[in-house]
Amino acid sequence: MTVTFTDSKGKRTASMRSSLVDAVRAFGAKVTGEPLRRAAAAGALVLYDEMRTRVPVREGKLKDSIYRYWVRRDGDSERQTYYIGPNKAKAPHWHLVEYGHMRINVVFRDEVTGELIVTKRRLPAPAWVPAQPYIRPAFDARAADAVQAMRTEFGRAIDEAKTA
Repeated sequence: MTVTFTDSKGKRTASMRSSLVDAVRAFGAKVTGEPLRRAAAAGALVLYDEMRTRVPVREGKLKDSIYRYWVRRDGDSERQTYYIGPNKAKAPHWHLVEYGHMRINVVFRDEVTGELIVTKRRLPAPAWVPAQPYIRPAFDARAADAVQAMRTEFGRAIDEAKTA
């Protein structure tokens, strides 16, 4: 790379080797992509584990539906995304547990199987089923730990890139 500048005495030329720029670009390439994904995965795992701990376990379907999913973006190695939460296909009523709801039908637990049975028989008056939040409390409780896990894993990636 050549840099030209002019001072009061005339034209002067200075040159700088582009190897420094190339080295910085190469280092950046070493710590994006898979290393960045590993860091994002470390943070996602912290939140995933906390959410599974906090989900009401009376029915197993909701706990089993909690997942973490990496979003593949071809050609975008500088952004790594994980989704964490209930799989809406496996537990379509997840929001009723998280936010609470009004129940209008009689519900009872089968003594043999332990499953909740919703009947078509109406309650005399709608009844409020209180929320049992687990998504937001999991995030609030462990967000700082998730960030620290990402920093730790990304620090390892930087150390590996420095020695490679």
